[in-house]
Parts: sequence; C-alpha cells; structure tokens
Amino acid sequence: MDIGDKSWMYLSRSADEYENGVKDFLNKAFERASLGNEILCPCKLCINCYWHYRDVVENHLFGHEFVPNYTQWVFHGEGISSTNIPHPRHEGNEGVKQGLSDDKHDDIDKLLHDAFRNVEDDQRHEGHGGIR
Repeated sequence: MDIGDKSWMYLSRSADEYENGVKDFLNKAFERASLGNEILCPCKLCINCYWHYRDVVENHLFGHEFVPNYTQWVFHGEGISSTNIPHPRHEGNEGVKQGLSDDKHDDIDKLLHDAFRNVEDDQRHEGHGGIR
C-alpha cells in the first residue's frame, strides 16, 4: 500500500482493502512509533490518547474504526521524528525518548502539600493542630 493513499481508512470495515490497510498501518506504526510492544490507538474511542498492544489496536480499528480525519499519522511515525511522540513514562524503561522523565510517579507529597498548605495553616491558627 502506498503511504499516501489512505482512502481505505474510511471504507467498510469488512472490506478486504480495509483489512489489508489496517495490517499495513500496524506494521508501519509498530516499526516507527512503538514503545516496547505498544502504540497509541487511533480508533474513535481512544483518539490517540491510550497505548495498547497490537491485537487490541487491531480489534479497536475493526470495532470502532479510525478517528475521523486522521490522515497524517503524526503519532505513528509519519512526518515527524519518533522523539516527538508522547510516550508514557514507564519506570525503568530503556526506551524512554529524549527529554522525558524515567519516573512514572509525580512528587505527590509536594503536590498535596502545595494544594492544601492553606488548609493546614488555617487549622493551626484555629488551634486544631496539623492535618492528621
């Protein structure tokens, strides 16, 4: 399949051309834009926001079809460098791309302290002590 010809994407999902197109898309996407064994799922439900394994993405594309107007596969290695793809932060992942943290946890204690610091200060002023 020519990468420029994407007319198959919006054909009937039972058409042979659609099936062949999905398989070719998955081959290219996993070659160019995977993180481990996952890619962003371009189905209508996931809209390139959720990472899934090949069989899940394939099932989604046959069950829910492609997100409308996704004709330049920017999340799947077309027209961009793979370092620009928003990979999830997996702890200890050797495939983490340039500029992304290896730590999958935010500093939750600091975030909570920042969010509730005024509550703690208000309780101290009222004589209730700190948050327990």
